[in-house]
Amino acid sequence: FFVIGSRVHDNPEILQRAVKEGHQIGIHTWSHPSLTSQSNEQIISELKWTEAAIKAAVGITPKYMRPPFGDYDDRVRNIATQLGYKIVIWDLDTNDWMSADDKTFQLTWIEGNFTQWVKQPSTTGHISLEHDLYKQTAERAPIAIPIVQNAKFNIKPVATCLGDSHPYVEDVTLGGGNATTPATSTANPAPAAAPAAAAPAVAPAAAPEAYPSTSPSPYLVGSADASTPSATSTTTSAASLNSINLLSIASLIAAGSFMFI
Repeated sequence: FFVIGSRVHDNPEILQRAVKEGHQIGIHTWSHPSLTSQSNEQIISELKWTEAAIKAAVGITPKYMRPPFGDYDDRVRNIATQLGYKIVIWDLDTNDWMSADDKTFQLTWIEGNFTQWVKQPSTTGHISLEHDLYKQTAERAPIAIPIVQNAKFNIKPVATCLGDSHPYVEDVTLGGGNATTPATSTANPAPAAAPAAAAPAVAPAAAPEAYPSTSPSPYLVGSADASTPSATSTTTSAASLNSINLLSIASLIAAGSFMFI
C-alpha cells in the first residue's frame, strides 16, 4: 500500500493492520499534489511528513514512494533519490479512479482489464494501478485477484519483485501475515548530498506537535486533472482497509508475478 500521510495520521490502526498482515508500505505524499508543480521545499515536506506519520504509526521507514498521478520529472526524481526513496510507477491502469465521477463507468471493467492483461505473455511481469479510496473499487480486489492467480501469475510486493529484501530502513521481515518490526528502530540516515532545500523550511500549515491533523491542500485522486476533495472520499469503519484510503494496492507482477499498486 502506498499511503497518504494525512490518512495515516487520522487512522493509524488501519496501517497497523496492513503491516501485521504482511503488506509492504510505501509513501504516496501527505496531501496528493502534483509534485512537479511543487517547490523543492514542498516536495520534501510532502515526503518527509508522510514518512514521519508512518514511522509514528508502525515504526518503519519506507524506501519506496509513488508520485501522485505518476507525475514526476528529473527534479522530483533527484530529490526523491537524495532522500533515499525509490520511485514506483505502473504499466497497467485499471482506471478504477474514474468510478467516483464518471457515471458511465462500469465496475466490471476493472476485472475485464485483468482478464485481458493476463493473456499477454510477459517475462518481466506487470505493475497494475488500483485504488481502495472508494468502497466499490476496494471490493473488486477479491474478484480480480483470482483472475491473476488462475493465469499462473504470482502476486508479490514491489520489493520482492525487484529482489529487494530490505524495503524499509529498519530490518523488518516482509511476508504474508508475519511482518515484524524490531524493538529498536534504525534512524534514517541523512542523504549523502541533499538538494539545496534538504529540509522543509516550514511544516505544513496548522502543524500540531508531530504533524498536521489536516491535509494542507485538497485531497486529489486519479487523473492529472482530478479535483475530488477529501469530503467525497469513502470512510467506513476503522476495521476496513479502505477507511484509511490506502491509495494503491501495490502488487507487482515480475516474471510471472503481478503487483497491484
